[in-house]
Amino acid sequence: MFHSQTALWREQQRIAAHESAHCIARFACGLSIDHVSIVGRLEGYRTINGVVIGGAADDDERGDFSRIVVLVAGSIGEEVFLSEGTGLRGSDRRKALRYAERLASNSNAISLLIRAAEVEAEAILRQHELAFRNLVETLLARSRLTGQQVLEVIGQSI
Repeated sequence: MFHSQTALWREQQRIAAHESAHCIARFACGLSIDHVSIVGRLEGYRTINGVVIGGAADDDERGDFSRIVVLVAGSIGEEVFLSEGTGLRGSDRRKALRYAERLASNSNAISLLIRAAEVEAEAILRQHELAFRNLVETLLARSRLTGQQVLEVIGQSI
């Protein structure tokens, strides 16, 4: 495989691990999953590499700890699956900080909430590691899954 093909494959693995981790965290936190995709698309001026969509009732603007866990899970998933990661960044970082600011009033407490969410997300991924890895592989093979298909992969792995 040429270097550029290897780099592309590595990026696809990173995106699949990232989105699969969001799915596993949503499952563990009792939040619904409508669908997941690792197909890139343009949205305005930026490229969205992957997405997990949940139920509208789950994605309201309440600020609870489980939402922060789900948001940080993507970057933790990259570290767990690929043994490397870029850390919390982009829209996940902005949203996690927004939720944390609703729960804490100072920057130290916000940082502690984010760190606690990272620890919780890693524990969830380790607890469901087989389901996580199977979901990554299935997502790499199919690119898009319905919520029902995600639950089937998880169910077969538990």
